[in-house]
Amino acid sequence: MKPSELRALATAYVPFIAPEETPFWGFAAKQYRTDASIKLLTEFAIAGAIILSFLSPPKLPEFAWPRRAASAQSTPSSPSFAASLPPFPSPTGVPLDRSLFSASSPALRPVLNRAADALKDRRGATALTLLRDADPRDPNVMLLSDMAGLATWQLGIRQ
Repeated sequence: MKPSELRALATAYVPFIAPEETPFWGFAAKQYRTDASIKLLTEFAIAGAIILSFLSPPKLPEFAWPRRAASAQSTPSSPSFAASLPPFPSPTGVPLDRSLFSASSPALRPVLNRAADALKDRRGATALTLLRDADPRDPNVMLLSDMAGLATWQLGIRQ
């Protein structure tokens, strides 16, 4: 009797003996396609691994890179780092196109011009006082009021 005939005879009577050897990945793919519980557990494990990698990312290995000289290194806490940062933009430094004030009512235009002058001179509180009685629905009043509010807020931070 040939080995292939013996194997065929054995698999006919003993179901747990496989007729031929299948590679592991082929067996795993077949189990994933046919068995719902294997498919569910596999997808659960993959989704869990992805979520855990976002919640607690694995620490990357540290490589021994050549270090620069200590005099060339700068730390973020040194004063030179803070001095190298650009200044925070000020709303008083924004140029205003006063021709846009023509969209407002004629009675409101002088108030808008005085508030714009106050902002230009870095007097945000004065601009807010001037705009307090103006129509709050006017877009120019909204713009100048917000710029004055930012200017006074920045003054409070600096002091």
